[in-house]
Formats: sequence, C-alpha cells, structure tokens
Amino acid sequence: NDKTNKSLLAVLAYATLIFEVNYQADQLITHSFAAKVIVVGTFNAALLLCAYIATYRRSPIANHVVSLLGVVAVLVSFTHYFQAASDARDLWLTTQAAAWPMALYLLMTAMIIAIPIHLGRRFLTNDERREPWATLAVVGTTLLALVFVSQQFDHLSLLFQYELGNDIEHLLMKSRKAGYAVLWGSVAYGLMHVGIKRKFRNMRVVSLLVFLLIIVKLFVFDLKGIPEGGRVIAFIGLGILLLVISFMYQRLKSLLFTETD
Repeated sequence: NDKTNKSLLAVLAYATLIFEVNYQADQLITHSFAAKVIVVGTFNAALLLCAYIATYRRSPIANHVVSLLGVVAVLVSFTHYFQAASDARDLWLTTQAAAWPMALYLLMTAMIIAIPIHLGRRFLTNDERREPWATLAVVGTTLLALVFVSQQFDHLSLLFQYELGNDIEHLLMKSRKAGYAVLWGSVAYGLMHVGIKRKFRNMRVVSLLVFLLIIVKLFVFDLKGIPEGGRVIAFIGLGILLLVISFMYQRLKSLLFTETD
C-alpha cells in the first residue's frame, strides 16, 4: 500500500545518504579516521532527529521505528563514537591538531541524546506503566545515564587539566576517583527526586542502588593507594554513613517503597 511504499522509500533514502556521506568523508578527510567517524555519526544523528520530529504524532509506527534507531544510536555512541572522540581528543591535546572534530562530536552527542530524553519525558507522563517494561526502562536508562555522564566527564576533565607532556591515562585515573562519585550521586539524586515527584517506586529503588554502587566504588576501588591511617578514617566514615542510611530507611521506607506519598 501507499504507507509501505513511503516507508521503503524513506529507508532507501536514508541508506543512500549515509553511504554517500561515508564515501565523501573517505575522499575529503584523509588525516584522521576518527574525524571521518564523527562526521558520519553527526550526519546520522541529524537524520534520525529530523525523522523523529517529522513522524512524532503523525505516524506512530514510523516514530516507534525511529525511536528504536535512536536508542541504537545511543548505544553505538558509547562504543564506536566515544572511541573516535577519544582518539580525536588525544590527537588534539598532544599534537595541537584541529579541534573541529571534538566540537562536532559535542553537537552529535546533543542530537543523539535528544530522542531518549524526549522518550523519557513521554514515559514519565504516562500513568499506565506496564511491568516488567517499566522497571527495565528505568534500569536501562539509569545505566545509559551513568555511562554517558562518565564519558563526557573524561573529555571535560582532560580539556581543563591537560598540559603538554602529561600522561593522559594517569590524569583520567586521578580525576575519575572523585569525579565519577559526584556525577553518579547527581544521577541518583535526580532519580530519587523524579521518583518521588512522579510517585514511581522503581525509580526510587534504583536510586538507592546507585547510591550503594557509589559506596562500593569508593571503598573497594578508590581507596587503593591511600595510607593506612586514611583507610581507617574512611571506614569509620563508611560506618557513620551506613548508620545514617539505616536511619533514613526507617523514617522514609513507606515513601521509598510505596507508589503513593
């Protein structure tokens, strides 16, 4: 029928444009493979965002397909695109190469996360959350958020503290110890806030699990290399923190584990 033909034409046009951009990038960008990947990824993100906007409230089935492709693009950005951005970043910092691939990567990232953010808003405003999909959505979104903020933190921490001749891996390891904990704590707080506001129990529970993950990270991984006295103080602090959490649980468990305030 007419809708099927239009869908096939749209898929064909999408594939043709991607192949053409990839070909042109191969011809014009010869100095950096990472820059080629970022250029193609940015074009792909722009196409998906335009398709999402064009199909929203006009063609539900097509919008679901585009939404799925948007989620796939997010997953690809965490592996393929992030590695390309890391290579372009290191090349820029160590050799003073062109900075435009990193700027383009930031634009691509903004377009890629726009679709999941909008999907999240639609999910939270929907009162009919079906299980187990609602729980899976919260857990999956939380994991994606943690990975996303961690990767962007890596880029920003190097951009602000790198000096010519520094060891990039050493700087990353140093900044991750405290930086990841703060970022993950912010994500956990955001989940708790939204979970209470939207009366969504599963989101509040996931928030507590993220806080637990932060504690495990701090006291299992980040304490390596700290003197013995510092470890004693840290474990005393952990004990106090666990007591506080226990007290909060007793006072707030009805709020945290029920659907109503």
